[in-house]
Amino acid sequence: MTDWHLLHFFDQQQPRKATVLRQILTNKRTGSTLFWGLRYHYLDYLNAVPRLDVKKFDDAIDDLIAQNWLHSSSQGLQLTSHGQEMLATKQTPYSFADHPELNQKFDYQLWQAILLLMVQVASEYRYHNSNYYVANQNLRAQFLIKRWLQVNSFETLAAEVLECLEQFLDQCDPAKADLFTAKLVGHTQNGLSDGQIASQLGICPLEVSWTWRDLAFQFAAFVQARPNLKISQLVQVAALPGALTPTIQQTARLFNEGKTVDQIIQMRRLRRSTIEEHLQVLAIFQSDFPYEKVLSESDLKTLARVYAGTEIDQWRYADLQQQGVEMPFLKFRLYAIMKTHGEYNEGK
Repeated sequence: MTDWHLLHFFDQQQPRKATVLRQILTNKRTGSTLFWGLRYHYLDYLNAVPRLDVKKFDDAIDDLIAQNWLHSSSQGLQLTSHGQEMLATKQTPYSFADHPELNQKFDYQLWQAILLLMVQVASEYRYHNSNYYVANQNLRAQFLIKRWLQVNSFETLAAEVLECLEQFLDQCDPAKADLFTAKLVGHTQNGLSDGQIASQLGICPLEVSWTWRDLAFQFAAFVQARPNLKISQLVQVAALPGALTPTIQQTARLFNEGKTVDQIIQMRRLRRSTIEEHLQVLAIFQSDFPYEKVLSESDLKTLARVYAGTEIDQWRYADLQQQGVEMPFLKFRLYAIMKTHGEYNEGK
């Protein structure tokens, strides 16, 4: 069966590389991957499918090309008119996540296990039942909740879980709220499988999985935003460090203190390519990146002259050398990032 959902990631005008999509989905964070992820509007999907089967992904892309839903050229893949029609025909409200960026903020496997288990424990406590089969076998989640209960009470767990679920579900789309609760395990409720829910709703199991994951993340963010609640501690243990790793944050701190690239290299004893990649990543994720610390007015004029009238996707570093300009790659890439953010801010 063709996975037409992947068509969502392609465009009729802009050629895009499937390799970049695969690396973004699996959370590969090289400077090049993140730059092209920025260009293709993929960055929200970082870590969306960390256990992606590469062969199945490649086969699915080949199938979309064979169906004439994607057109392949040396520049990349483009959505065809047939592919656009397929998307318009097949899409449902469950086809894609509303908040894919949350994949970067929480460990899904751990949070899913904690969520299902704490709801079950809270439900069984409300019915005064202490003898039940634990539906989720994630040992770490079991340990974390047992440890939490050594400090806090079952009553606190039950009250806060009920309060948060009611408030969260009230703000959800009713149909999606029903899908979310259908998978939860309680005193008199065995959670349904993706296949069972899909059959009831007339959609595919992948859409159930994608939607439930998205809602589980939204619920995590909902609870995390209420640090006064004790159960926010259970969310926090599943939180990820975010887009910027500790080593990039260390480079950022030195850079913001006014240290030059050469000084940071010396202080951190890392390769130039590593520090320069850190700065590229910072520029990609920080809208207020101080480009003037690297790009002089002369650099900006030179780059503007060389790449005038050319789409950013077509810019090549070699173009500088062909015009007799000697300039570090870092300046070329930072200029492209700056101009990309400028385009998006203008609504292009």
